[in-house]
Amino acid sequence: MTERSTPLWLQRWFQLLLGSLVLLTVASLVVPWLLGVVYALRSVLLPLVIAIGLAYIFNPVVTWSHQKLKLPRWIGTAGVMLSGLVVTMILAMVVLPPLVGQGVELINKAKSYPEQIRQFVQEQADRHNAEPATQPSTLDPTTLPEATAAPQDTTAVTDAPALSDSDNITAKDEADANAEAQVDSGFMSDLRVVIDEALGPERATELLAKTADLLNEMDWKQVGAFILASLDVGSGVVGSAINITSYLALSAIIIGFCFFFFSWKLDKLTAWFVPFIPVQHKTEVLGVIVMMDKSVAAFIRGRLIQAGVMSVVLSIGWWIAGVPSWLLLGVLSGALNLVPFAAVVGFLAAIVLVLVDSVAGGGFTIWVLIWPTFVYILAQGFDGWVVEPIVQGKATDLDPVSVLLAVMIGGALAGLLGMLIAIPAAACIKILSRQVVLPRLRALAGSETPPGVNPQ
Repeated sequence: MTERSTPLWLQRWFQLLLGSLVLLTVASLVVPWLLGVVYALRSVLLPLVIAIGLAYIFNPVVTWSHQKLKLPRWIGTAGVMLSGLVVTMILAMVVLPPLVGQGVELINKAKSYPEQIRQFVQEQADRHNAEPATQPSTLDPTTLPEATAAPQDTTAVTDAPALSDSDNITAKDEADANAEAQVDSGFMSDLRVVIDEALGPERATELLAKTADLLNEMDWKQVGAFILASLDVGSGVVGSAINITSYLALSAIIIGFCFFFFSWKLDKLTAWFVPFIPVQHKTEVLGVIVMMDKSVAAFIRGRLIQAGVMSVVLSIGWWIAGVPSWLLLGVLSGALNLVPFAAVVGFLAAIVLVLVDSVAGGGFTIWVLIWPTFVYILAQGFDGWVVEPIVQGKATDLDPVSVLLAVMIGGALAGLLGMLIAIPAAACIKILSRQVVLPRLRALAGSETPPGVNPQ
């Protein structure tokens, strides 16, 4: 007699497939609802997440003071908060006044930019229309006429009256000003030729004029509201009930209170979950948690250090390069560097600002774009090749494509909150997959990894 085959519903692969389908079905119903709740409460959850993150970051300091100095955790937490308050007050007294001054100056200048640009475009269009249509290109040296020496009238020179010293100084200043104007005029003439050859004279003038009119008609209050909505932190019930200043003040209070509680009770909170781990899997689970802890801690602390370094480097570099509001843009770019690839927003803002400021002032040269770009590339290289390997290393072990996708997915699901937690979450998912999921799938497929070999 032949042995009776195992029924289909008792075979392991069928049970795994059926369980996966059930799990996906339940997830498709629960996850969207859960994400919707998180997204609706993002303005409330963001201060809570920041407080938990700060408690996690400073936990080694509090633990060290508790173990080495024999201080209660609440005293160590209070010491960390007091030190942070002192540092914040020093930075507020030193950095905040120029930041506010540059912000106010930028807002005042931005109001006049559209009209200045419109006048500049109109002057260029009028000058272009006044020039002969058959004027040769200044970029083609073959079309330039040969220089001819004009005969000099020596009689007029000898008969001219002698100039005083003050007249000589005035004449020298006027000559220098005329020379600078000729240089600017020559560059702008070359630029007009390039634009005309690329788009055509009429199309180029029409496009620039429409751009200037659009800037002139722009509602800057709507621009600010759009930026706030893009950050995705002040909307919802809280954002509609109070303004952004009150929201920031309330968030600071919530962060301080929650940080004190979580930092004080963090060891007890983490120990509370240990008894719920099955005994037969406790060693494996705790090992995976330790790996996740090291990866997330290195990433968060490293990102904070990188943000500070980027703020200093970009602020100093853009100050040397003559970028308007250099401190404001440097600090903004450094803060955005907390999210991978987000610092490019600050760089684009610097480029747009220096371009508009130079064009509105009538002193545009190509160097006003080259130097800020050079500073940004230098800062990114210093961050990627020096700072990151020292303070972070390969904490997350994620390639750039995975990092970019994780940030985009996190931003799409939960706005700024999702972008902040996307990389640590992706790193934990990778560790969990590598240490738990993949070995079991290999074992199920009959290619179980030998003991002692770490699956990759």
